[in-house]
Amino acid sequence: ARAYTEAPKHVPQLAVPAGCFAAQNVLFYYAHARLSATVYLSLSQSKTLFTALFSVPLLGRRLSKTQWASQPLLMAGCVL
Repeated sequence: ARAYTEAPKHVPQLAVPAGCFAAQNVLFYYAHARLSATVYLSLSQSKTLFTALFSVPLLGRRLSKTQWASQPLLMAGCVL
């Protein structure tokens, strides 16, 4: 029950990343029709990296050293 009472406080904070994520999805549909499969998949996998980058200043989250170190590895794995 506690999560429901605190939810309205977090809506404005979560609206910005959610709006960015929705805009990114729309742009990815547009890009899918115009890019090669390799470029498109590399860009679509960048959502995780951008989510991590923007969650720190917008949501005040702290990521561990392991989580930061995993981001370049994740991107390298997507590109390969």
